[in-house]
Amino acid sequence: MGTLSDADRTTSLNFIAFFRRDYRAVAQAHLDAGWIPPDTRVDDFEGAIRAVCRPIFDKPLRESISGGC
Repeated sequence: MGTLSDADRTTSLNFIAFFRRDYRAVAQAHLDAGWIPPDTRVDDFEGAIRAVCRPIFDKPLRESISGGC
């Protein structure tokens, strides 16, 4: 068994939050990782992530795979 670097751990937690549709955790992970400016309002960023991701997650998988997104 190996270990993850801090960067790999942050990325992994971000993916887990994304697939759980925990957009607040996704936004916070981006902020904690320094991937967005430190003065970014997490609430606003969470809303933007939700607005982009929700329509994709709401599509049937068949549409998503066939280039429907």
